[in-house]
Parts: sequence; C-alpha cells; structure tokens
Amino acid sequence: MGPTISLIDYQERMRQRIQDDERLMEFAASVVYGIDGVGGVDALMGSTHADALFWRFLAAETWKTCAEQCGTSESTVRRMVWAAFDIVDALGFDNVAKGLGIAED
Repeated sequence: MGPTISLIDYQERMRQRIQDDERLMEFAASVVYGIDGVGGVDALMGSTHADALFWRFLAAETWKTCAEQCGTSESTVRRMVWAAFDIVDALGFDNVAKGLGIAED
C-alpha cells in the first residue's frame, strides 16, 4: 500500500503543475494554429510553418522528424521555424494567435 499512497500523494502535489503545463500548451497551440483553429502562424505564414513549429516544439520531435513530417529538408524547416519566431516576436503572441498581422493595426 505504501507505494500506492506515495503515488497518490505525488499526483496531488503535481496537479497544479500539470494544469499550468496544460494551459501553456493550449496557449502555444493557439499561437501556432490560432484560437479555435483560426489565426496563428498558420494563417499568417501558412500551414507548413505552423506544422514545423508544432512538430519541433509542441511534439518535441527531432529536426529530422520535423523535416520528414513537413516534407522538406532539415535546413529549410529550421529556416521556417526561425522565420515564424521572427513574426511572433514582431507581432506579439496575442496578435499572432488572433491572426492579426501588421496590416491589421
């Protein structure tokens, strides 16, 4: 019984951390694909840029896997990711999640 009780205690202690992590992942997904799937890097730069971000950072895959999933080379997928980061840095997380570019200002 001791290990089971320890596991339950651990899960209870981690509950808030897990909830925080889930909220962070949801926010990251909204920046990549938009709020409710509308907007994000997907709307501003295209689905391949969004998918590159997803596979590398949300799915935590290698650059090789990311490139395979996006149907491009590793060097191209790296450039796409850094270009997407530049857009997010320039426009801000909230604007990107909403799909608002500079022309929307």
